[in-house]
Amino acid sequence: TTVLHSYGNDGLPSAEVTAFQAADARLKYQKARIEYDPKGCARYQGVAPDGQLRSEPLLDARSQPICAKNL
Repeated sequence: TTVLHSYGNDGLPSAEVTAFQAADARLKYQKARIEYDPKGCARYQGVAPDGQLRSEPLLDARSQPICAKNL
């Protein structure tokens, strides 16, 4: 028998996903995705209307960069 454990937030999007969705709604870059910089901070990256690859930090609800806490 397999025992499943619920951690209470299985269906909730992460801070990165929430910030990505907001940035994507605003910027609408093609091939948009979440990338991470060398410091472990999440970034919205995609191809801008001018054809250039662009990136900007993903920010949390307090307008702070979303970074891995262990880096």
